[in-house]
Amino acid sequence: MNEKSFLVEALDMIRLSPELSDGSSTIEAMKSKLDALEAALGIRLDGLQD
Repeated sequence: MNEKSFLVEALDMIRLSPELSDGSSTIEAMKSKLDALEAALGIRLDGLQD
């Protein structure tokens, strides 16, 4: 995967919708997305170092 497509995919993972409320389920969903993004970035960085 090239850098452009990786970044587009990463941004899609954290896209915010104006319809989202401030409820706890929204916060948990955002935490889940950020955790997935952190994992993807970690894998990507590990691949670049090899």
